[in-house]
Amino acid sequence: MQLHAVISNLRRSSRTPDRVHQDAPHAQTVCWLNAIITLVFTVNCVYLFWQHAGCILAGSYDSGWIIKTGEYILQQRQLPAHDIFSWTSLDRRFVCYQWLFEVIVASLFQIGGLWLVGLIACLTTGVLYFAVLPASWMTQRIPPLVTLSCLSLVLTPHWFNVRPQLCSYILILIFIHLLERYRKGNRSSFILALPALLVLWVNLHSFWFIGLMLIASYFLFDNLRRLRSGQGVNLELGLVLVSCIVASLVNPYGTDLFRYILSFTDSSQWMGMWEVQPSWLMPSAVLPLTYLVLAWVVLIRCRRHVPAEALMITLLAIIAALFVRRYLSVAVFCTWPYLGAALSTIAWGQYLPFRISGPLRRSKAVRTHVCTTSTMLSLAASSILISSAIWSFACPTEGAALSQYSDSTLEVLSFCSSHLKATDRVFNDPVTGSMMIFFGGPAVFLDTRYDMYRKDFCNEVMDCLTPSLNWTLILKKNSITHILVRNDYYSFNQALKESPEWLLAVDDGRLSLWLANRESQTEQLNKWRLSDDQISRSGLSPDLIARTIQGRCRKHYALAKKLLREACPSEAAGELEKAVKLLPTSKILRTEFENALAKSKTTVL
Repeated sequence: MQLHAVISNLRRSSRTPDRVHQDAPHAQTVCWLNAIITLVFTVNCVYLFWQHAGCILAGSYDSGWIIKTGEYILQQRQLPAHDIFSWTSLDRRFVCYQWLFEVIVASLFQIGGLWLVGLIACLTTGVLYFAVLPASWMTQRIPPLVTLSCLSLVLTPHWFNVRPQLCSYILILIFIHLLERYRKGNRSSFILALPALLVLWVNLHSFWFIGLMLIASYFLFDNLRRLRSGQGVNLELGLVLVSCIVASLVNPYGTDLFRYILSFTDSSQWMGMWEVQPSWLMPSAVLPLTYLVLAWVVLIRCRRHVPAEALMITLLAIIAALFVRRYLSVAVFCTWPYLGAALSTIAWGQYLPFRISGPLRRSKAVRTHVCTTSTMLSLAASSILISSAIWSFACPTEGAALSQYSDSTLEVLSFCSSHLKATDRVFNDPVTGSMMIFFGGPAVFLDTRYDMYRKDFCNEVMDCLTPSLNWTLILKKNSITHILVRNDYYSFNQALKESPEWLLAVDDGRLSLWLANRESQTEQLNKWRLSDDQISRSGLSPDLIARTIQGRCRKHYALAKKLLREACPSEAAGELEKAVKLLPTSKILRTEFENALAKSKTTVL
């Protein structure tokens, strides 16, 4: 036996130099390849963040009424009881279920304007994306390459909206972290902080029910394990669950808040907005859905190393994300900690080798502590630098922030806020309504607070914007005097162009203001110096004047074509003559005018 051991050692020692000589170049190549691919994924994550960061304010239409509601609360020292922004729902109850977030955002706006609001939102998203999520994996010895490849899949527009869901993302991670520590046997007193956190959550955002579901899941599966092992009920976690349920009542509306949140799911509200549509209908949801599928596959494969709570929470999150787009980002935060726990059980060293030399090799405890601390500090610092630099580049000034939020329609919105009277009855689309609330002016017809308006009313507005055959009746029923609508609603804008009952006041190519074709409104155009012969001296910017003239020419042209179809060539020639006077250099308009004039003469003869 001793001779056999000596021979084996000699054979092993004789092969070791050659093997080291053969494996060293291979390991070095793999390390270099790993570093290059990791760098590529890092650049990709920064690029994706930069690409989305440009829509922090541009896509945050709700920010207008969120800020103004917060300002109302700060000024009046009370929550609004009824709608304070529209003239169509003055009697409707205003439930400020996210009042604390509104107050926080309004306070930031008073300190540093809309630019600071966008910066804080960008920093919050940046810290979550570049620091919190990757740190939670890297500190578990998951290679950066794996972490960054998954991060490249998870971004959605909902990460970048100035909305209270940003607070929910943070609280979801905190709840899962504390519950996981508790499940692993760390009976920390931090678990007692959950009721206080839920009080904060219930006044910040409507996703507070997710916190209750997380606690209930851990309570259920913990007691199932206890029953199997013959132990009693976990009264400690049960007490926390009951305390959190009681804590959810600590809000300005008490139990009424529960009924109001349920109204988002019982079809009593209008649910036609983009964010509640199924995710599979959205092409940009392919990457997040791919991440969720991969997460589920990994969790099932490593189910022995993850708790049953993780499987149930992940399954519910994936189902919710499939059917409702706004839950895509929520599903990412609900699954990320559990996917990290599953990936940490894989021996990554054999696939992505790395070497540690010096004193750190001798002490595993010191190595782990140093790596954890340095990783978190470096990620936190880099996340702040990257997100602040991207925001400063995308939106350097307050003026740029206002332009970004208004979707480059700032001049038209400012014109409306300064020229329209409080008594004017303005019809507007929902997005423009939220912008009108922010920039001031008359009360709005509708905005993006869809829970504020009746379901039949919202359907009626959508019928008008489509437009349906009765769109003129809807406007007459509400005695509309002005229309402020985005040009995205092409059919509605085309119907306005073909209607002689509406006059185009200003148009910047994205947003247009229309006036009813009445004598009083014509006089108003003259007072504003916006008539066809005065518009060049109106004081508007040259770009807006040029775009408005082009818009009026398109209206005259569209109306003339309609009149020609109705066999009214003389009236069509009159419309085309107005267009030629506005834009005499247009050969197309002049040709159409001459043709219409010839047809009118032929008809007379």
